[in-house]
Amino acid sequence: MGYYQGTTPGQSWDPRSVLQFDNPQVGYQTCFGTAITYGRRCRRQVSIGPFIPAKLQAQEPLKAAKSSWLNALALDGLCWQHVHQVDDVIARWRHALHKFAETQSAGTKSSSKGHGPKPSTAGSRPTPKTEQRHPDVDDIMEQIRRLREELEKLLSEQKSSSSYSSGPKPSAQQPQQQDHAEEQRRREESEEKAREARKREDSERAERARAKRQKEKEREEREWSDACARYEDRWSNIEAGGGGLASSQIPWPTKSGKGTTVDERAVREFFRRMPSLLLSDEPGEERFRVISRETKRWHPDKLQVGLGGKSSTVNTKTTLMWFRSWFSCFGKMQR
Repeated sequence: MGYYQGTTPGQSWDPRSVLQFDNPQVGYQTCFGTAITYGRRCRRQVSIGPFIPAKLQAQEPLKAAKSSWLNALALDGLCWQHVHQVDDVIARWRHALHKFAETQSAGTKSSSKGHGPKPSTAGSRPTPKTEQRHPDVDDIMEQIRRLREELEKLLSEQKSSSSYSSGPKPSAQQPQQQDHAEEQRRREESEEKAREARKREDSERAERARAKRQKEKEREEREWSDACARYEDRWSNIEAGGGGLASSQIPWPTKSGKGTTVDERAVREFFRRMPSLLLSDEPGEERFRVISRETKRWHPDKLQVGLGGKSSTVNTKTTLMWFRSWFSCFGKMQR
C-alpha cells in the first residue's frame, strides 16, 4: 500500500488493518464516520495518501495512539458530512491500538515463557525488562482514557447545569427555536401538498377539457358527414328521375339541409366540409370539379327538368327564388 515498512517490533503493525481503513460491509475504503440514520458506517469513498499512515506505522502502537498524526488521519479520512465525528473516530482508534498492543504484548510474553528464563549477563540489556513495561503502560493509558471520559462527563453535566441555572431566557429560546423550525417545516409541507393538489387538479381539468373537445369534434364530424351523405343521396334521387319533391326533400347545401338556413356563409362551410375535398390528394382540382358539378345541378333551367317539371308539391315561384339566390352565392364562391 506504499506505507513505511519498519523492522523493529514497534513498527510491525499495519494501520490499514488495525484502524480498519476498508469498510467490511462493502469491501473498500470509505469514510470513517458513522451514518447515524442508517446505523452503519458511511459508504462515501475517501482517498487517503500514504504519508500519514507511514508516519503512524513508524511508531509503536501505544505511541501512535497519542500521536497528533492520528488526528490528521481522522480529518483526512472523514467526509464533509461526518467531520464533526473526529473525536469519536480517534477514541475508537486509540482503543483498537491499545487492544493491538495488549495482544502483541501477550504474544511476546507467551513466547518468552516457552523458552524459559534467560540468564542475565553483564554488559547485556535484558529483554524481559523491556517487555514488562507494556502492561504498566497499558494500565496507565486505560486509566487516562477513563479519567478523560469522566472529565468529559463532568464537563457536560456542568455545562448543562450552568445553562439551566443561567435564567429562563436561554432555556426558553431553544424550545422556541425548535417550535419555530417545526412549524416552518409543517407549513412548507402543507404548501407543497397544496401545490401538488392544485397541479393534479389543473392536469385533470385540462384532461377533461381535452376529452370534451375531442368528443365534440368527433360528434361534429359525424354530423357533417351525415349531412353531406344526405345531400348526395337526395341529388342521386333527382338525377335518377325521381321528381316531384316536397319542400322538405329539396337537397339544400347546409348542415341542417333546410332552406331556412341557406346563406353564403352556411353554403361555403358545407362545401368546405365535403369529404371529397377533405380527403383529396389534389384539393385544387377537386374543388374545381365540385364547383362545376354544383353549378350544373343548381342552374334554374336544368333544376326544373331535374324536378320533373311538377309543381303540385312545390311552389315553383318560391323555389326558383331560392335557386337563384343559391346560384348567386355559388357564383361568388367560384370566382
